[in-house]
Amino acid sequence: MSYWYYFLPAGAAWFIALWAFSQDDTAAKTSPLNWIFVLAVGLLWPVTLPAIIWKQLKGLSSRTLTSAGSPLRVTKRAIERSQTSL
Repeated sequence: MSYWYYFLPAGAAWFIALWAFSQDDTAAKTSPLNWIFVLAVGLLWPVTLPAIIWKQLKGLSSRTLTSAGSPLRVTKRAIERSQTSL
C-alpha cells in the first residue's frame, strides 16, 4: 500500500505534463527528447509537481488581482486625483 505514496503523485505529475504537451502546438510530437522530458517529469515528481502547483497558484493569484481590477482602478484614480488637487 505504501507504493501509492509514490505512484499516485507521479501519475498526477505525468498526466499534467502529458496534457500540457498535447496542448502545445509548437512542440514536435515525434521528437524523442520531448517524450523523455515528459517521462522525466513523472519520475522526478518530488521536484516537478510542487513546481507545477506553485506556478499554477502564482498565475491564479495574479489573475485574481487583475480580474478584480475595479478596486485597484478606483484606488489608482483616487491617488491621481489627490496628487492633482495638491
